[in-house]
Amino acid sequence: MTLIEQLRSRCSALPRVDESGGTRGERAFLRYRIAWVTQLSVVGAGLLLVATVLWWPLDSFVLPDPGHVQGFFWLRVRAIGIELGVLLGLVFSRSLRRHALLVGPLGLTLLLGTFGYSLGQIPARDHNAFSDALLGIVPFALTPVAFKPRLAWTLSAAGALIGGYFLLNPARWSVPGAAMQTSFACFAAVLTAVIGEVGYRVTRRSFFQRRELDAANARLAAMSNSLAETVEARTKRLRDLAIHLATVQENERRRIARDLHDDVGQSLTAMRYTMARVVDRLPEPDGATQDLVEDMGTLLDGTFTTVRTFLSQLHPRVLDDHGLVAAAEWHVRRTRDASGIGLELTADATAKSLAERLDPGPALALFRVLQEATTNALRHGKPSRIHIELRAEGRMLEVRVRDDGRGFDTASTPSGLGLLGLRERLAALGGQLTLESEAGRGTTVIASAPLEVPQSSRTGSPASGGETNIPTE
Repeated sequence: MTLIEQLRSRCSALPRVDESGGTRGERAFLRYRIAWVTQLSVVGAGLLLVATVLWWPLDSFVLPDPGHVQGFFWLRVRAIGIELGVLLGLVFSRSLRRHALLVGPLGLTLLLGTFGYSLGQIPARDHNAFSDALLGIVPFALTPVAFKPRLAWTLSAAGALIGGYFLLNPARWSVPGAAMQTSFACFAAVLTAVIGEVGYRVTRRSFFQRRELDAANARLAAMSNSLAETVEARTKRLRDLAIHLATVQENERRRIARDLHDDVGQSLTAMRYTMARVVDRLPEPDGATQDLVEDMGTLLDGTFTTVRTFLSQLHPRVLDDHGLVAAAEWHVRRTRDASGIGLELTADATAKSLAERLDPGPALALFRVLQEATTNALRHGKPSRIHIELRAEGRMLEVRVRDDGRGFDTASTPSGLGLLGLRERLAALGGQLTLESEAGRGTTVIASAPLEVPQSSRTGSPASGGETNIPTE
């Protein structure tokens, strides 16, 4: 495979860019080119103006004779006029800026013509100054115009330089090397146009590629925003659903507890009184009858205890009557007696004071976290000790449940549904729940809730017994 074929193969592998752009794209590219040429012309004219003025005092030291000094004096005067005109025109005239693709090249062409005319009037035995002036054609390679306009401008600039140097000063034709300088100026103009065309194609491709990239990024950003809004909306619906389920669950617990207390509790009490009346009416019971009566009493007492346990699990009255601290103390005593492991509760005076002023919703949510965390620790962690701490963090009350059990890897083991529901429940109340655990080093559940429920979360709060609408599509 030849080098040309390799280059063609590599170029064909490059991603294709749609450079048609359409009317809107071409207008954007035109504005981009105008801004580029405006900036290039202003900076170039400004730098040339500064260089022309600063170099002026050195002419008498570096030029060989007074004739050269006089010639460069008029060259600088003419150059300053053109440079100043281009600079002020593009800076202060909006109309000229709109035509920067014409003003910039025209100003450079006039400047090269002035250089040619002024240098041609300076007596010299060679064309070195003319050769140096050919560098003025180079900026046309940076001008973002198509090939034909660029070729026309470069040839015009070269023609202005040649015409000003040779045609307006015919004596210059007699200096050796005139034909070579003329042909080289034309060659430099064509070469500049060709090199500029390569740069123009790269610039055009880069512009439309960047435009496509910006459009793709805008579409991706819009999709990302849409997805984020969708996720946020879905998350809100799930959170509302979690609050609704928590409300339904607490209301159902209240109803069941009320039914147990009113129906089963009263029935058990009636059974106890009825049994006592039966015993009173019996004659002297024999031993077997007495044992049967005692067994019935024991069964009734056990049933009473079971019902009271169910009532406390469904909805502890101590939380409503005495607050979160008393409910936590009751829970610790009950769990310690049932499990036989060491449970400890600590709460400083600030936390106790804050707990007394806690709204019912946050108090119930924190108590449920306390219940769920200790139940999970006993069921899965096999701890020897569980420490429960209530602490105040500003206007937030924080509950920490820490055990010394087996722990687990939080990255590979998801949280249970109980804690997940409580996390959403606390988030809706303005609080949060975090879980810290490491295999072999125990687990810590940290829950916090504000002193007061946000107004937007009061409706349908599980503690308030209000209704919550199920979110719909």
